[in-house]
Amino acid sequence: MACARCLLFATFLVSALALTPQQNATLEQYSKPCRDETGVTAQDIDTGLNGEDRIDDSKLKAHVLCVLKKIELINEDGDVDMEKLKKLAKLVAASEEEAESVVAKCALQKDTHEETAFRTISCLYEKWPQFSPVE
Repeated sequence: MACARCLLFATFLVSALALTPQQNATLEQYSKPCRDETGVTAQDIDTGLNGEDRIDDSKLKAHVLCVLKKIELINEDGDVDMEKLKKLAKLVAASEEEAESVVAKCALQKDTHEETAFRTISCLYEKWPQFSPVE
């Protein structure tokens, strides 16, 4: 995966500059217990932010899945809540059609729940760096 995606992905894991203070606080509320659960460290996340290619680290993918489950964007069966995701996408998309199109392209089932979560959020950040998985 390209380093630009590393930055976008890592931005999801920590506070993103484009997010409001409330969005950052909400993400941190979910991220902290997920870091504890998955064993991903703040250093691992910082490494991604600094451009080092750690994007395929299974702990990072498990962390993304954990956070997306906690914010109820993905259920226990690994299914993406398409309606909730579309609602969030509409906040940053140029149009409702664009939101629906990008979500349909990004939220595809992969071989594992971790891969589904990771690829979905990476795809959304690639399209909209200002995307937030929380309102």
